[in-house]
Amino acid sequence: MNGSYTLSQGTTLHSTATYQCQAGFQLANGNSNLTCGSSSQWIGTQPECEIIECGQPSDVKNGSYNLSSGTHYGSIGTSTCVAGYEIHGTANIMCDINGDWNGSFPDCTPVDCGSAQNIENENVTSTGTTFGHTATYNCVSGFELVGPNLLTCNASSEWEPYEPNCVADCGPPTQIMNGSYTLSQGTTLSSTSTYQCQAGFQLANWNSTLICDENSQWIGSQPECEIIECGQPPNVKNGSFSLSSGTQYGSIATASCVEGYEIHETANIMCGDNGNWNGSLSDCAPVDCGSAQNILNGHVASTGTTFGYTATYYCITGFVLAGPNLVKCNASAEWEPYVPSCQGTYQ
Repeated sequence: MNGSYTLSQGTTLHSTATYQCQAGFQLANGNSNLTCGSSSQWIGTQPECEIIECGQPSDVKNGSYNLSSGTHYGSIGTSTCVAGYEIHGTANIMCDINGDWNGSFPDCTPVDCGSAQNIENENVTSTGTTFGHTATYNCVSGFELVGPNLLTCNASSEWEPYEPNCVADCGPPTQIMNGSYTLSQGTTLSSTSTYQCQAGFQLANWNSTLICDENSQWIGSQPECEIIECGQPPNVKNGSFSLSSGTQYGSIATASCVEGYEIHETANIMCGDNGNWNGSLSDCAPVDCGSAQNILNGHVASTGTTFGYTATYYCITGFVLAGPNLVKCNASAEWEPYVPSCQGTYQ
C-alpha cells in the first residue's frame, strides 16, 4: 500500500525487487529489497510504507496549535492565541515530506489599545498600552470625575469599562444660619442647591436656589434666613398688650386690662411661624358686682351691675336710711362704700 517496486532483471533466480514509497510515506522497517531464491520465492522481510509523522509542533508562547487533522504528512496546524493576544505572522504550519513542520512559526503578542485618551480638565497615567495594562484618571482642581477612574486594556483592544469625564465641581455650598440646603444631584455642573429655613425663619431675599456653573462656582444671590416678624399685636378694647420679648417668632404678648376690667379667656398670644399672632383674642370686659343687696324695710334701684354702675337705696315709711343711699360697683367687683340699712323712727 502507498508504494511500488522495481525489478532488477525480471523475476528469475537472483533477481531483486526494490520497493519505494509514494510521497509522504516511508518504509516502515527500513528494508526495501526482496531477492528471488532457488525455491522460486522472494526472500526477505516484506517492505511496508507508513505515513510520515511530524509529531507535536513546538509550543506557541501565549497560544496553542489546533491539530484537527493529526500530525502526519500533509496535516495542517493552525495556531490560536489566548485571550488578549493576537498572531503576528502566518497562522498555519504543515507537516512536510521530511517529517518536519514547515512554515513561519508565529508569535502571540498582546493586543494594543493605544494611548488612553486625554480629556479636558483631566490627567491620565498608564502602566502601558497593551492587554492587561491600566490607565488611571484624575481631574484637576475644581472638577469631579464622573465614571470609573481606572480603565483596563481588554482583549478586544479597547479601554474598559468606558472613558470618564471631568465635570465642574462647586464643592459644598455655604451653610447659612438658621437654615439648611438640599442638593439636586451632588455638587457638579448644573446641580442645584435649594435652601430652606428652620421653623420661625423665612428667606430674607426670597431666593432659595443656587446653580453650579462651568467655572465651578455657585451662581445666584446667597440666601439668608431672617426671623419671622408678627408686628404689633391687635388692639385690646379697654386694655393693652405687654411685649416683654419683642414681636418676632416665639414672642409672647400678655394682655392686661384697665382698672375695672378683666380678661375672661387666656391672657397670652404668641407670634407663630406664619407671621400671625396666635391665640384666643378677647376683649377686656367690665367686672360684675352682681345685683345690689336688698335691705330689710327698704328697696334698691340700680343702673346696672358692672363696674361704674350705681345703686340707690330707699326706706319705707317709718324708717330712715342708716348709711349711704348711693353705692357704686368698684374695680374689685364690690359695691362701695357699703350697703346701708333702714332703721325705724320712734315718736
